[in-house]
Amino acid sequence: MPYLASLPMYDHAPIAGKTDLWWQVIRNELLLRGIAAPNHLTRSDDSRSIWRNPELLLTQCCGYDLMVNGYEELEPIVTPVYGYDDSEDGTYCSYIVVSKASNIGTASDLKNSRLAINGYRSHSGYNAMREFMAEELGPGQHGQDLVVSGSHYNSMKMVADGEASAGAIDCVTYGIVKSYAPALVEQLSILGKSPTHAVLPYAVPSIMNGEAKAMLQSALFAAFNSPEHQDVRDQLNIVTCVSKTRADYNSIKEAEEKWREKMPDFLRKPSH
Repeated sequence: MPYLASLPMYDHAPIAGKTDLWWQVIRNELLLRGIAAPNHLTRSDDSRSIWRNPELLLTQCCGYDLMVNGYEELEPIVTPVYGYDDSEDGTYCSYIVVSKASNIGTASDLKNSRLAINGYRSHSGYNAMREFMAEELGPGQHGQDLVVSGSHYNSMKMVADGEASAGAIDCVTYGIVKSYAPALVEQLSILGKSPTHAVLPYAVPSIMNGEAKAMLQSALFAAFNSPEHQDVRDQLNIVTCVSKTRADYNSIKEAEEKWREKMPDFLRKPSH
């Protein structure tokens, strides 16, 4: 049985201890079902390298990775439901944030501006921004210049510091950052929201046999729902989980395909 686990998507350094406690809850439920699980999560600066490791047991990934970035070897097994605003029923959106100190009041004010994205492989920080701009301004070139910040937190910081006019921030991440860096969030205002899609799933290798998948799902449902784990879930604002399949993430791919060529400002720029 594989023996490597990672939960990289919302594992911010200030709350890493809470994530570790959450992993112990999941691990204990796995052990109760006879599934050997590592004592500790594997953390890496390149979380995606873990997803193709043959030892992978469980991870959390972005729907963009499932549907666009070529990680067909991952299969969603449960989808968390968080208690943050705009993340009900296992769905979420991105907030388009601007500085309160700016004069930006509408999406039109973002024409010919610099936009912060966490990376080109992210739905919530990149694809969602493109989707929002396309729906607000229509297809075409609007003079946007993209700057890659490396993380949602960094995008928020760049907007607050005036280094970018706006950024797209996953609403769950926004809530998490607000819990440990309220002063940063206080400098920002929400200009708008992107369309809603299925939230980031917990996933297993697609090649895992059906019996093992069923046991893993059973363990996760217990971790996400058993009353004795409520205090740990509350620390991460986890409410419960739902079952979603790869098909539930098709809307992310559809947004990518709809707007990729029609929003040329959002195409990856060649490196020099």
